[in-house]
Formats: sequence, C-alpha cells, structure tokens
Amino acid sequence: MFRSAKHIIILAAALLLAIFILRKTNIIPSFSDIFSAKPIRMDETPMVVQNIHELAQLATISAQDEVVADSIKLGTTDVIAHLLPLPNGMVNPDRLVLVGKGTVVAGIDLKSLKDEDMHVFGDSVSIRLPRASILEVIMNPSDFSTFSEEGNWTPEAVTQVKMKARDILVRRALAHGLLEKAQARGELLMKNFLQAAGFAKVTLHN
Repeated sequence: MFRSAKHIIILAAALLLAIFILRKTNIIPSFSDIFSAKPIRMDETPMVVQNIHELAQLATISAQDEVVADSIKLGTTDVIAHLLPLPNGMVNPDRLVLVGKGTVVAGIDLKSLKDEDMHVFGDSVSIRLPRASILEVIMNPSDFSTFSEEGNWTPEAVTQVKMKARDILVRRALAHGLLEKAQARGELLMKNFLQAAGFAKVTLHN
C-alpha cells in the first residue's frame, strides 16, 4: 500500500515537472491562458499586398476588331487646280486606305496597389482596387492590308495612318464597355483569389 502511494506521488511529480518544462518552452499554454480572452490576430498586410503584386497586371478581357483608316492629301498641282474654277473630277488628291486588325487588352494594374489600400482584420479583408485600364493594344505590321492607295506615300505618312487605325480600334473597344467589363471581371477574380488565400469575408471597392 505504501509502495503504491509512493509510485503515485513520483508519477504526479514527474507529470508536473514535464508540464513545467513544456510551459517554459511555450509548447503548451499556461492554465490562465487557456481560459483568458485571446487577443485579436492581425495579419501582415504588406505580405498580402506583396503576394497580390506578384500577379502584376491582371488582364481580364480583350476585344478583337477590324477597322478602316484613311488619309487624303493634295499635291501642289491639286491645290492649284482646286483654287481654279475647274469642273468636278479634275482634282484627284492622293488617298490611302488601310484595313487593320487588332486586339485591345484591358484589366487591372495591381502593381499600383499600396499598403494603405488594404486592411486585414482576422479572416476579413477590405481592398481598394485600382480602376481597370487598357493594358495593351496589339496591332502588328502583318495585321494591316492596303485597301486603296493613290499617289506616293512615305513610310512616315503610312505610319500616321496606322496610328489613326489604332486610335479607332481603342475608341470602338471603349464604346462597347470594355473597361466596365474588365472591372467586373477583375473584381470577381480578385475575390476568388483572396478567398482561396483563406479570407472568409472579402470587401472590394474603388
């Protein structure tokens, strides 16, 4: 009976010593910590922002289109003929008409996101997303064809017509709501990304 009690005392002492050592090494919490209120855990926002920056430019939508651009110029003889009272058809200005195919890519530039644009509270995150913008306009030289060419045109003049076609391409894409669609798509992708990263509540605003 005495020996059994002695073994119990030794076992209890060993258990208390083990708990004391584990507590000192912070492997297990203290008894007071178990029942005390836990402090609010704040995630490191800069780390989250850095992870988002790795996505760089979030291209969300693109628009393909075919446009026509032209240019007309009068030569010296045409100017003189235009000033004289000549019948219609006597003035023949030089004209160049190009047909170009291109792609306008829109999305959200995440590299412009700053630390103060994001607030993290536990498993909730609020982020101010940049507005969608045009990220790229693709019109290669092989994407152009000459529909009509009258007169002599320098390479510089042809380039000006191609730039005009590019501007038309962008304007048509914007008129069809490209940026609005890119914004909505970008917000959806960002929300899915943050939820996959572990955030239960995601709030996005501009």
